[in-house]
Amino acid sequence: MLNSNIKFAGQAVQISIHLYQKQILNSSRVYFRAFHAQIRKVELPEKFTFPFYYDVHPLALKAAEELQIHLETQTDFKHNFGIENAEDKNALGKMFGVLVVRNTDGALGYLSGFSGKVAD
Repeated sequence: MLNSNIKFAGQAVQISIHLYQKQILNSSRVYFRAFHAQIRKVELPEKFTFPFYYDVHPLALKAAEELQIHLETQTDFKHNFGIENAEDKNALGKMFGVLVVRNTDGALGYLSGFSGKVAD
């Protein structure tokens, strides 16, 4: 349960992630994706930036790139994102989000998600 006395967004985010992490660990599905690229030389940010005016962090860009590659090559479902033919009238684009996280083993990776449905 979230503590209603929390005043700092950073603390609220940490607690939210902790609660979500419990759900992930109890699930048979794997949501955490480790980076394929070498990221050792990329420095982590000291704090979050203002969400409406900022430069996207290199790790978030790398996570987005890796997710795009995964979506192009995965075989779990079929969905016409319009990647192969942007003029295709049946293409249904989709907006995905990534969240760079550190797992319980200390490895950096990312979670990805979207709203709505795919492959329908």
